[in-house]
Amino acid sequence: AFMSSMMMLIFAKRVKAYEKAAIYGDEGLEKAGVSPTTLAGVFSFVFLLIIIFALLKLVNETLVCAVVTCILLFTYMLKITLFETQEPLLNKKNKVDDYYAGSLFT
Repeated sequence: AFMSSMMMLIFAKRVKAYEKAAIYGDEGLEKAGVSPTTLAGVFSFVFLLIIIFALLKLVNETLVCAVVTCILLFTYMLKITLFETQEPLLNKKNKVDDYYAGSLFT
């Protein structure tokens, strides 16, 4: 349940980011990252892998795969929520290094 809820939260956040980037056209989509379709495919593959391990009665492999996936999903969710930048996707102003901004003898 925890893994599926984390996957759905991440998927919803990526869909929102992808829709926002689609406003800017192809340039925005290139910078938006992984598409939601690809992300849903990866999530489906992970669930399928865990189900196959469980059906084959591979208890240790199922638990390891589930725990590692939960840890990775949790850290990725923390990354996209806590360390999210609020900079615009396009038209970023290039930051000029203060060392090179002025002359050398001021």
